Amino acid sequence: MAELEKTTMAEALAAHLDRHGISQRELAGLLGVNDSRVSHIITGRQIPSGTTIERIGDALGVAFSYRPGEGWVVYDALNQKHEK
Repeated sequence: MAELEKTTMAEALAAHLDRHGISQRELAGLLGVNDSRVSHIITGRQIPSGTTIERIGDALGVAFSYRPGEGWVVYDALNQKHEK
């Protein structure tokens, strides 16, 4: 049986930023980090810690959650799931 493709944190974050027209530079400003740190997370070169994932979610007003079988999903303030 083939394994289902799971969404990575990087893919979920990149899709959310794209969907809402938020640049990597804007996110870096919200987080108080340099642009390259955000770029490394979005390209998957750096795996963010749980604390960093929480900070990103707080900055964007969303929550990231790992769901077995699906991978990472994004929930907005109304607890509505956003697709990749």
